[in-house]
Amino acid sequence: MDERDLRRLSTSIKADPEDAPRQPAAIDEEFSRPITDTAQRRQSMSAVGDNHQMKPVLRPEPIKIKAEDPRLRSRALKRPEQSESNVEQTDVIREPAKPFVDVPFLQRGKPTGVEQTEPAKLRTDWSPDLDLDWNELLAGMLAKTSKSAASELEKPCAVFVGFPAQFEIQAAALTAWAEKYTKPRLVCGFQDWAEFEDFTTLKGPKLLLFHDSEPSFATLKGMGRALHREDVVCYNVSWTQPVAAGKPHYGASLLFPRGAATFVPEEVFVSTPAVALTFLKWYWRTYKDRSATQYKLMLRPNIHDWLQKRMMALAMEGKSDEAGMFVEMVQIVQQLSPVDVTVPGFTDVGTFDALASKSRLITFPEFENEYDHSVIASVEIKDVQKRDEFLTEHFLAFTIAEACKYRKFLVLHAGNLTQPEEGRHVSFRTATGFMNEVERKGKK
Repeated sequence: MDERDLRRLSTSIKADPEDAPRQPAAIDEEFSRPITDTAQRRQSMSAVGDNHQMKPVLRPEPIKIKAEDPRLRSRALKRPEQSESNVEQTDVIREPAKPFVDVPFLQRGKPTGVEQTEPAKLRTDWSPDLDLDWNELLAGMLAKTSKSAASELEKPCAVFVGFPAQFEIQAAALTAWAEKYTKPRLVCGFQDWAEFEDFTTLKGPKLLLFHDSEPSFATLKGMGRALHREDVVCYNVSWTQPVAAGKPHYGASLLFPRGAATFVPEEVFVSTPAVALTFLKWYWRTYKDRSATQYKLMLRPNIHDWLQKRMMALAMEGKSDEAGMFVEMVQIVQQLSPVDVTVPGFTDVGTFDALASKSRLITFPEFENEYDHSVIASVEIKDVQKRDEFLTEHFLAFTIAEACKYRKFLVLHAGNLTQPEEGRHVSFRTATGFMNEVERKGKK
C-alpha cells in the first residue's frame, strides 16, 4: 500500500461517526451544568451529534429555604394524602375529647404565630418507681398504729387507687406500681367503688391513694368508718413539672393524719340544752390535755355573746333550769376559747394567728348577708335549721380543705340532718345517740 492509499483510508475513518473517537470528559463537563433554556439544550445536543445515544440528565440546583420560612413548616406538617382542609393546625391549643386534659402533665405547645412541627402529645410512660417509696408510704401507718394492731401490718397490704375514671392513665400507672409490692388481687381501683366498704374490711394494712385535684374520698361510701380504723393510711398523689428534668413526676402527701374536727349545730343547743351541756363537759374533759391544733370544735358564729344572750332570755322567761345550763355552757366555752375567735371576720385582728392556734374553736370567714350571726337572730326552729344547713355546707367544705390536718370529722345534729353523698368521709350522728354511747362506754 503506497502513501496515496494510506491518506484515503485515514479520511474515511474520520468521516464515519460510529468509529469516531469520543471525548467523555468534554461531554460530562457539558452535562454537569444545569440546562434550563430550550435553545441552550438544542445547541448542546447538536454539538454532540444527531446520532449520539447519551441522554442528558437534568440536575437543577435545589431551592434553598430558610428554616424559619413558613413554607417549610407547613410542608413538614402535611402528609401526601392530606389536603389543605384536613391539615392539623397545632398553633391552636385544642382540648382533647377526654376530660383529663387539664392535668399538669399535659404537654402543650404555645401559640407562636406559625404552625408547630410537632402536635401536643400526652405522655403515657408514667413511672412512679422513681418518686414513690413503698416503705415510706406505709411508715405513715406505723407512726399511728397501736401495738395491738402492729401484727396486722405484717400481712399483705391492700391498695385502693381512688382515682375517678377521667384519670385512667395515672390510675393504671399507680396500679402497675402497687402490684410490684403486693398481691395483684389486692389492688383495686375506681371500677371497685361499689365494693369499697368490703375493701375496708380486708385483713391487714390498707393504702388509699387519691388524686390531688379530685377529692373522691368524699363520695366513697364507708369512708368515714374507714378513717376510724388504725390499719388505713391515705395519701394525695400529685404531679409536678421540674424545670431541670422536664418530665412530670409523682409526689405524695399524707391525708387524714390524726386529730378530729367536730361540728355541733345550733339546734342542739336550742332544742336539747341538756345534751349540749353534757357534750361540752365530755369534750373539755377528753381533749383539754391534747393538742389544740389537732382537735377542734365548730359551734355557731359569735358563740360567746349568743350563749349569754340565750341565758338571759331564758331567765326572763322563768326557765331557771335551762338558764342554769347555759351558765355552765358559757363557762366551758370560755375555757375552750378565752377570746371568741368565732366572730366572722375575726381574721382581720392582727393577733389572729396566735389566738386561733390556742383556741379549740374553729374560726369563720366573713359571711356578709349569707348568714345571720347576730345574737338577736330568731330562735324559731325553722330559722335555726336554715342556719344549720348553711353551716353544715360550710363544714363539709372545711373538711375537704383541711383533710391534710385531721383524721376524723363528726357532725352531731338534733336529728334532722342527713349525710350528703359528697360528705361520705364525715360521720353524721345524733347528739343524743352519741352521748348515750359515750355513757355506755364509760360504765364498762
